[in-house]
Amino acid sequence: EIWCDQVKDFIEQVIRPKNSRKVILIGNSLGALVALTCAVSLEEQIETVIASPLPDQFQENKKIIINKALFKNLKNRFITIFFLFFPLEIILFLVIKLGIIRLGLNYAYFKKNNIDSELIDLVTKPVLRRTAARSLRAMCIGMSSRDEKLQASYLLKKLSASKKVPFLLIWGDKDNFIPLFLGKKIAFFHTWLKLKIVSNLGHCIHDEDPSVFNRISYEWIRDLKTF
Repeated sequence: EIWCDQVKDFIEQVIRPKNSRKVILIGNSLGALVALTCAVSLEEQIETVIASPLPDQFQENKKIIINKALFKNLKNRFITIFFLFFPLEIILFLVIKLGIIRLGLNYAYFKKNNIDSELIDLVTKPVLRRTAARSLRAMCIGMSSRDEKLQASYLLKKLSASKKVPFLLIWGDKDNFIPLFLGKKIAFFHTWLKLKIVSNLGHCIHDEDPSVFNRISYEWIRDLKTF
């Protein structure tokens, strides 16, 4: 929700003084969830969303929970206590010292060509900050305890009801972080959106093969009836 507010402010303060047209949002992973959130809250201002991929639990039919408010409060309290005591400071220290960042990137990228020192430094720099553990802890608590209205299942239902924002999912068939079956599940329940599956690419298609990602994105934007 905070990140969506930041995008909203960027549109108002940076884009609007120069351009009054609708905005195209393109996001990778968590950025895709932010783009989806913005598409719902800023529906009239968004031309289209390109999500590559969309990371979140997806449940079409949620079970009704008795004493839902009480259950939610207990769950959120447990999540907060768990992450307050979880030793993220030690874990982040080990991540740097043991070279786990490189291992993580190798797991995320199916094509390894772009895993270079520049990328590793880009990912490592935030981890070295003094406030890294505090930020990560806050994000874990916030993502785990966020309201249902900020989850992909609810947001997609809202977009589905209006169908005002064309939605493209780009998914690598070798994505180890967010498996393709989730993208297929989303496309099955929401036939109004388009799922484009890309062969032999992983979680970061835009960086693993920019030419492929840019071509798919350009063709989607070009073919929009309202663009």
